[in-house]
Amino acid sequence: MNERTTEKDEQSRTIILPHCTWDKFGDILANNGGKLYGLFDEMISFFSTMNMYSSSRAAVQDNREYQDFLKMFTGKGKTRETITGNANFNMSQTSLTLLGFTQPQSALPIIHNPQNNAKGFTSRILWYFPKPIYSRLKDLELTTEEMQIAKEGEEMLLQMLANLYLAAEDTFTITENDKIVDVKVTRDRYSLSEDAKHLFAKIHDDWEINLCQKYHYDTLISGLFARGNSHVIRLAVPLHHLFEVFKDDDVEDGNTGSQDNHYTMAYDDDDVDIIPDSLQQDASSTSSQQAHSTPTERVVKAPAIMAAHSIVDSCLRHCCKYF
Repeated sequence: MNERTTEKDEQSRTIILPHCTWDKFGDILANNGGKLYGLFDEMISFFSTMNMYSSSRAAVQDNREYQDFLKMFTGKGKTRETITGNANFNMSQTSLTLLGFTQPQSALPIIHNPQNNAKGFTSRILWYFPKPIYSRLKDLELTTEEMQIAKEGEEMLLQMLANLYLAAEDTFTITENDKIVDVKVTRDRYSLSEDAKHLFAKIHDDWEINLCQKYHYDTLISGLFARGNSHVIRLAVPLHHLFEVFKDDDVEDGNTGSQDNHYTMAYDDDDVDIIPDSLQQDASSTSSQQAHSTPTERVVKAPAIMAAHSIVDSCLRHCCKYF
């Protein structure tokens, strides 16, 4: 990823986030155009390192770092000015995405802590703890065909991420004034199609009435599903791009059958009630109606909303069942 982006990028930027202080983290974020993607083996250690989380109390610290984290969750700006002039920056907007792993035993006290729920920390993360799979070593070996498929998928994903990264280089300008790195951000704006708006409204109302209102006394359940609406919108955007990539490949291969444009999701037997029948019918009809429509840039369509809802809803219900 780093090699591909630096081939066309005159200035090499920090893609891999090192262990650093919160102020240095902000400096890296500023010099990267106010955007950063973090992938961590131990997710909780990131918050501990950044002084946002106390492992001894299993509680989120109500400090400057956490307040900055809350602002960046909604894409707001971040500023730092000191007399010494070290790591000073002024970002009009930010874009922070975190993905990581953690043991259920480490996450349990965090999710159970009512103060963390009240502060909104728990609901700002999508938690999922899959059942462990135990296999023989021989069963884990990939066949030649599987290795080729994995290689092609990795290549496609890597190229898509590199293209998105390079395209994002045109969404900001960086200037330095009096030892302050000034970052002006002009992000692309996305909107929902009319069918996507209709579907999202049904999702919102279903969660609001059947879960948030019903379990208003439970800060975990009500908090998770109240915040879940924003997760659906956030996740729908990359899913929209992912669908567009595969749709273009189908067209190039001459495969334009309606089955390739009809998105369906698989559910476990225990989760058949995740999406009401009315929601599934609306999304199915929307998919068939949009199968032959002309794609519109930066307009998220109903299939992306439906897929995002499926993922988010599964994570939220799983978290409530698990804990």
